[in-house]
Amino acid sequence: MDAGSILTCRDVAKLIAESYDRPLPWWVRLRIAFHLIVCRLRVSFQRDVSRLHTRVPEHVVSETASDLNAEIKLSAEARLRIKQAVESHLQ
Repeated sequence: MDAGSILTCRDVAKLIAESYDRPLPWWVRLRIAFHLIVCRLRVSFQRDVSRLHTRVPEHVVSETASDLNAEIKLSAEARLRIKQAVESHLQ
């Protein structure tokens, strides 16, 4: 997406989701607003994402991959099967 291109619905959906992770520049927010005037589906999507964002507990959102991985315990046999599957797939 460059500054002169028309935003697609896919672009807008991605930007709406990103807006909850980082602030968007004013000109990007303006382009989203213009798109939303034309595209009613994206308005619905934005409303749904906003509801989801406000209803998901903060501790769930803030979990990192390392926090999640700390809880995963694989047996030695399972690790070996995964390793063999990956190696056979790479050959």
